[in-house]
Amino acid sequence: IAARIASAACHRAVVSITVMNEVRGVHTEVWMAIARHTPLGILCDLDGTLVPFASSPEEARPDAEAIQLVTQLATLPGVTVAIVSGRPKDWLEGF
Repeated sequence: IAARIASAACHRAVVSITVMNEVRGVHTEVWMAIARHTPLGILCDLDGTLVPFASSPEEARPDAEAIQLVTQLATLPGVTVAIVSGRPKDWLEGF
């Protein structure tokens, strides 16, 4: 993913891949091969991933950096992004 995004906003994705590599023993080459695939579909969970957990759903909202990251990914040629959430579609589309 990091190779497809030339932006500081992708820092979270790089950290996530690094942690996943260390925890699961998956090699970076595998992730890079997936990231280079076209078309590329990215499914991303909302709560606990793009937005930190909060006391109530109303308090857990994406910050500007998370919105920018998703927007940048979604505008890349050959990339489709879907946010996976139990929240109402109208609420998600408000961002």
